Amino acid sequence: MVVPGMAFNHSNPKVRCIFPTMQMFDDSLCQNDYDTILKRGLLKITDHLVFPFVSYNLADILIQAKEVNPNIKFSYHIDFNYYDMPDSYAFTDQYKSAEAFGIIERNISMVDRAFCSNANLSQFLNDHLKEKLKGSGTQIAYCPIMFDKRYISSMEGSQKYVKRNKFCIGIIAGRDHFSDVNFIRGALKEFMAKHSNQAEIVMLGYSGIHKTRDYMKGIKFEHIPYVNFFDYYQTIIDQAFNVVLIPSRANQFTKTSKNYTKWLEFTNINVPVLMPNMEPYNQIVKHNITGFLCATKESWIDELTALLNDQTRKDGIMDSAYLEAMNYNIDLSQNMKLLERLYII
Repeated sequence: MVVPGMAFNHSNPKVRCIFPTMQMFDDSLCQNDYDTILKRGLLKITDHLVFPFVSYNLADILIQAKEVNPNIKFSYHIDFNYYDMPDSYAFTDQYKSAEAFGIIERNISMVDRAFCSNANLSQFLNDHLKEKLKGSGTQIAYCPIMFDKRYISSMEGSQKYVKRNKFCIGIIAGRDHFSDVNFIRGALKEFMAKHSNQAEIVMLGYSGIHKTRDYMKGIKFEHIPYVNFFDYYQTIIDQAFNVVLIPSRANQFTKTSKNYTKWLEFTNINVPVLMPNMEPYNQIVKHNITGFLCATKESWIDELTALLNDQTRKDGIMDSAYLEAMNYNIDLSQNMKLLERLYII
């Protein structure tokens, strides 16, 4: 049995989380706010324990678990490049320091596998930690993010849809994404200046304010406060977005991010996604086939305008995108071999 560490002190009556994308702790508040309670009965029948990416010492937890179950194995899910975090990132102080590097590297050296949901990040860590991990036995592996089909199907039939009279542009952003949102501010402002009578912007999570500065000044939008994990997927379905934007600057941190999952989330509910034409997005999405990739300010405006003027334009693309997304949507009850390949060493 594979048990995610994040399931120890939270529970969902409908869905038991195994995949890292369905993590049961609130990373918008603090990645390290994670109180692990080891249950002896559960540990005795657990083959593999998966820990979220925290920057405190896991040694005591690993030792205690081994005492209960000598055969248990451990994984450590690293979901962003902590070596190349921008100073704007909300949790920089917790991860980007010599002390944090030392603790994280020790954690990695003590587990059976550290895995990443981004292939670029996996390669980066393999190269960067090659000498430091010699003799540890730790594997650093790439594991694509998956969605449990049952989780997605449980959200169908919603009666909470927001009734919108305008073309709705969605932006999903955390409080540390102000520089990314600012990256397409000019395109949004120019587009809305021409189409405000036909279109509206809804931003989930980020309010536009960072350190008293208003990065969305001059652009009218609706702000939806951040919602917890259990309400997130239902919330994005209910908003009735016509398109979702993923604005990101081209840098090493973004290249080794997992933000491509936004494409997966919205493909599952038939909403097209506009993303920058750069890694990792263009490794997952094919422009005008499974999504839209934008390289310039003008291309963001052009793609939005084209979708606004012809909302059937997305139909064929979303059909192709859904078929591609099926590679990431699995049925836990019928895919145990896949689970073993991804999680069991």
